[in-house]
Amino acid sequence: MFLEGDTLLAPIDKYLRAGVHIGTQQKTKDMEPYIYKVRPDGLYVL
Repeated sequence: MFLEGDTLLAPIDKYLRAGVHIGTQQKTKDMEPYIYKVRPDGLYVL
């Protein structure tokens, strides 16, 4: 999922334990593989 050379501010497991997600109300075709779910209010969770 990450490109070679990418760095994170914290280890990936810390993000997953905390339930950190990015959300948006706009969706493009390029984003489809990264969409985790769509909330009932229309927010796309990445």
